[in-house]
Amino acid sequence: PAFENTEARLWGAESFANVDLTRQLSFFGALTYTGGRDDSFNIPLWGIAPIDSTVGLRLEGLAARGRPTPWGIEYSVRMVGAQDRVSSGFGSAQARGGLDEERQTPSFVLHNIRGYLRVSQAMSLVAGVENIADELYREHLNSITNLSQGRRAATPAIPSGPLDGGVLGRGRNFYVGAQAQSIRFQELEIIYLPRQLDIGQVISQVIEFE
Repeated sequence: PAFENTEARLWGAESFANVDLTRQLSFFGALTYTGGRDDSFNIPLWGIAPIDSTVGLRLEGLAARGRPTPWGIEYSVRMVGAQDRVSSGFGSAQARGGLDEERQTPSFVLHNIRGYLRVSQAMSLVAGVENIADELYREHLNSITNLSQGRRAATPAIPSGPLDGGVLGRGRNFYVGAQAQSIRFQELEIIYLPRQLDIGQVISQVIEFE
C-alpha cells in the first residue's frame, strides 16, 4: 500500500516520582500522555497510545555502608486508559492504501509483583509475576492493523468486540532470571519466561557504559 505525508501536530508529557516513606519502604509512580492531530484532514492522528500510568510500593532491605541493598520486592499497578480518539483512516481510502480504520481499545489494569535477592556485589537473582489477575487486554499499538495484508489482524479467540482487530496482551506469566553488573557492562539481565510452564525462552538486555 501507498501512504501520503500529512501535516500533523504531536504533544505529550511524562512524569516520574519516587518518595521514601520510611528507610525501607518507598512509593513510586509514572505517567505518560501523548496526543496528536492530523491537521490535513482535521482528525485525530493515527496510532496514538492512550494515557499510561504506573504506581507501586517498593520494600528493600537495609544495606550496610557502601554496599547495595541486599534484597527488594515491589508491587505495581499499571493503569492504561481507553483510546477512543482514533483516526478514521489515513484521511482517505487512497491515502491509507485501502487499510481498515483504526479501532478503539478499552482501558485495562495490570497487577505485577517483582523481587530480587543480591547474591554478590555484582549479581542478583530476580523473579516476578506479571498480570497477576490474568486480565484480558490489548495494547492500542499492538498490531492494530495488518499492514502487510491490508486488513485487520483478527483475534481468533474473540470473534467480535472491543478487543477484536489485534494481538492480545500476555496473560498471567512468571519469570526468573539473573542481573549482573561489571566493568564492561552497566547491566546484563537474563530472564527466563516459562511457556505453558515447561518451555522457555531467554531474553537478555545489555546496556554498555557510554
